[in-house]
Amino acid sequence: MLMYHEIGREKNNNTVISPELFQQHMAYLYEHNYTTISLEDLYGYIRGEKGLPPKPVVITFDDGYRWKLQG
Repeated sequence: MLMYHEIGREKNNNTVISPELFQQHMAYLYEHNYTTISLEDLYGYIRGEKGLPPKPVVITFDDGYRWKLQG
């Protein structure tokens, strides 16, 4: 699972990844034949209800920082 917080150009914030670096990450996955799956797919696999393709990967964006600021 790859977890990201935000794509952007904010400096001095290690929770923000640049668009260029994010593109490099996605290119690596593509070039190495990874297949993105949903959290629902992963849940079905964990429950023994479905199989997964070779080299599965879940990509998530955590918005918890925003909720913490609003809460």
